[in-house]
Amino acid sequence: LALPLSADPFPYLTRIQQTLKELVFLSEHDPLTKLYNRGAFERILSAELIRSARSGQSLALVLLDLDDFKLVNDTYGHPCGDRVLETIGALLAAEKRTYDYAARIGGEEFALILPGVGLVRAEGVINRLIEAARSLRIVCDGVERPLCVTLSAGLACTKGKCAISRERLYALADEALYTAKSLGKDRLFSAPIADLTAPPENTLVRADEKRFLFTGSTKG
Repeated sequence: LALPLSADPFPYLTRIQQTLKELVFLSEHDPLTKLYNRGAFERILSAELIRSARSGQSLALVLLDLDDFKLVNDTYGHPCGDRVLETIGALLAAEKRTYDYAARIGGEEFALILPGVGLVRAEGVINRLIEAARSLRIVCDGVERPLCVTLSAGLACTKGKCAISRERLYALADEALYTAKSLGKDRLFSAPIADLTAPPENTLVRADEKRFLFTGSTKG
């Protein structure tokens, strides 16, 4: 990045600004699918969980995995595998709301962060997404027939009633994804709502504090 001293600086400043935008985009996005990468996903999820706890609004995390993706690479080659990943990435980008976040967090693993969405509504969104993936016909160069793919998904939600760590919500979604795989793939499995399985100590402490303030006693 250079700025000449003896010429009109405006075109160069514009180019520098554009270059910086591109560098920021590349640092946060997967180069193949153009979705958020793992680092950006973790940062966004942490921020959205804080926002969820402060506002008392629901938040849903979905982990999605392409079923039998290794077979695609082994049978048709990595260029065809890349085409499949690009297609699934485009599907997620097209189906999500403007304020949802879609990421590629592993080789064939994707994630969706759905702010303000509870369990039932998230299940409807993801089941439609799984159905849409099932209906895809992906054309690869040198492959005679279009490929059909399926997705398995694990869903974890918080109602925003208490603070939930990123690691905990991710673990719940990951375990749900593992269950979906073990039940036969091409399906969604939902974890128990995170708030309902969180330790009750924090709620009890707050209740005792309120009781003391109003009655002068910590006993019910």
